[in-house]
Amino acid sequence: MATGSLPFSPSGSILRQFFAIKKNTPYYPYYMSKEMLDLLPKLLEMDENQRIGVNGNIREHAFYSTVKWEELENRRVKTPFQPGMPSADDFTEIPLSFSSQIRNEETNLADFSHVDPSWSWQE
Repeated sequence: MATGSLPFSPSGSILRQFFAIKKNTPYYPYYMSKEMLDLLPKLLEMDENQRIGVNGNIREHAFYSTVKWEELENRRVKTPFQPGMPSADDFTEIPLSFSSQIRNEETNLADFSHVDPSWSWQE
């Protein structure tokens, strides 16, 4: 998530990927902050007893120095990004080609020999 790519490049089968993770050094892009470059190896540590969070408090790491943990825990921190929610009748993001795939609900029930009369798909 920090880079937008995997720390180990995909390499064939799951078994090959497993061994790549066990043996290879992950790639860290040049543009990462020094705090992130320090944090990632500590998060990816193979020995869970040496991994940050077990061996050292992750909250005290320099990468998280700007986080106000108490305010965050008490839900007093305003999110830096508020996604807009479209209205319930906004279909602008649904491709027109999808609407041709929608079938009539009656057709879906055509082969059933019994349908509970209390169930109605019509409003």
